[in-house]
Amino acid sequence: MGGIMAMLLLGQQRRLSGPVTVVVDSQPAIRATRNTTSTPSHWIWDLWHKYARALARRHPNIQVNIRWAPGHVDIEGNERADEEAKKAAQDGDSSEHLPEPLRGRLPWSKSAARQAFNAELKATVTREWGRSTRYTRTMQYDAKLTNGSYIALAERLPRSLTVLLLQLRTGHVPLAKHLHKIGKADSPVCPGCRLADETVGHYLLHCPAHRDARRELRRAGGPQTEVISKLLGIPELLPHLFKYLGRTGRFHTVHGDLPHPPDLGRPAPRETIDFLINFNWPEKHPRTAAPLDAQPN
Repeated sequence: MGGIMAMLLLGQQRRLSGPVTVVVDSQPAIRATRNTTSTPSHWIWDLWHKYARALARRHPNIQVNIRWAPGHVDIEGNERADEEAKKAAQDGDSSEHLPEPLRGRLPWSKSAARQAFNAELKATVTREWGRSTRYTRTMQYDAKLTNGSYIALAERLPRSLTVLLLQLRTGHVPLAKHLHKIGKADSPVCPGCRLADETVGHYLLHCPAHRDARRELRRAGGPQTEVISKLLGIPELLPHLFKYLGRTGRFHTVHGDLPHPPDLGRPAPRETIDFLINFNWPEKHPRTAAPLDAQPN
């Protein structure tokens, strides 16, 4: 906007002599004066070029230089411009002093409007999710859940494993405790040991009916497999968890034979392809040293 006003004020002068320098504290704005393609807010630069052409017609011999100056470093002209801008914002509308195209409500930038909408939507989702009764239970397994970590993980897992992981994290899993709660089982007691209610924690950590499968889980995954938040949350432990689910056979009637879990410690196929596409081979340099078997002169 300052550049447009500069071109307008220069064009209103009756006489101009010598080169004129316009100082701007925005490097992107200076680069944008040379744009010839459509970009966000391009209407601003169309207006700038309009007044620049009018200036050239009125003062054909004038030379205009645009220079950059860093902001907030006590440059008198720049600080004065900032003061006037703040004053206009505080005192209210000053559009009567602006050229006609800049009066009233300015056009919206599509990209800026889209960014503002997405930011507001994300803030709303985060706020509402924080109020959910399932927030604490779910976030203990994945603190980056709201940033799309589960979606990225799900893209690398077979569907049955993705569903089981989500069920175990939320507690809405086909175990006796939950099935009894929703009226699909006569008793919440574990059918394997008959010693306690079959909760997620009991099934994964305590049920003696799955002692051998749990021993193998502990051997492969280490002591972290005995902490349920880590067992269900750390990606490197998930393959061992899925193998445990398969060994117990507890979900066979619902999911059938579980597929072999992928190695989540390795890059995904898409990541590997992107790496190979963007890989730059090192430049070959000519040999400057003599071969090892070369004889000295």
